[in-house]
Order: sequence, then structure tokens, then C-alpha cells
Amino acid sequence: MKTTEIKKLDKLWREAIHKRDQFCQICGNNSMINAHHVIGRRNRSVRWVLDNGIGLCPGCHTFKTVSAHQDPLWFSEWFRSEYPERYDYIMSLRLTVNKQDFDYWLDELSTGK
Repeated sequence: MKTTEIKKLDKLWREAIHKRDQFCQICGNNSMINAHHVIGRRNRSVRWVLDNGIGLCPGCHTFKTVSAHQDPLWFSEWFRSEYPERYDYIMSLRLTVNKQDFDYWLDELSTGK
């Protein structure tokens, strides 16, 4: 996949997360929501899966001592307890080989599936 295609899909994924999660899913803050990947972007099998994303305020995303980036183990345990079905789903996909192409993900993210 070309870099321009990856950037376009990343942008669509981020917009879909913002549309779905209009406030921080941890603390409820509704200012400046960041789209966070539960399983990192490097894992392409779940990079653009909407269940692999969650809206977080800057504090819960990065800046607080207990945040998704500062304490990833805490965040993983929190996500698993709050969203067990989503957690199980993305964990089942994380080791699969992703053969979908740009057009597949463009359609998925554009329709919000």
C-alpha cells in the first residue's frame, strides 16, 4: 500500500473514532478527543478496525501518570474490563495476516462498519 493511501485510511479511521466517541471514554471529558489504538498501529491486521480504537482526552491518552501511553498495562486491563467483547475481537484478529487492500478499508471506514 502506498504512503498516501495509508495516510488517507489513518485519517478516515481517526474521524470515525471521533464521530463514535465524542468524549473521553475513561474520564468523560469532551474537549479535544484523541483517537487511540488499543493494539498499536504497527499491527496492520487491526490498524483500521474501529473496535481497535477509542476516544481519549489528552490527559487519559498521554499526559496523566496513569494514561494509555504512560501505563499501557493499566490501559489494557481497563479496556478489557470495560469493553470485553471488543477486546476479545481485536485480540482474535491481531495475529491474522491482513490481505485486505486500500479499497476494502476505504469502503469499511467510509460506511462506518
